Formats: sequence, structure tokens, C-alpha cells
Amino acid sequence: MGEKSPAYFGVACGQIHDILTGSSYTILHGAGHDGVLRAPDRLITEISDFFAG
Repeated sequence: MGEKSPAYFGVACGQIHDILTGSSYTILHGAGHDGVLRAPDRLITEISDFFAG
């Protein structure tokens, strides 16, 4: 989720996180909800770090 995403994205992420055991989510500071398009390197870093443990 991007820091500049609409507020309801954060609410939805929090609700999903509460239901899915072991889940996590990260806020990409300075990015919007289109972080995959505008900040792909930062998104890839976050995903890589997650899978690396």
C-alpha cells in the first residue's frame, strides 16, 4: 500500500491482516496506490525482504 493511497486502502489492509494469520503489509512512503507502476524497485525490495525472511 502506498502512503498516498486512499484511506480506505489502509482500512481494508488492516481488516485483511486481522483475518489472515501470519500476514503483514507495508506502507511504501511517498508512493500512491500505483506503487507497482511508479515505485517498482521499492515494491520488489519489500517483497524480496519478505520472502528472504
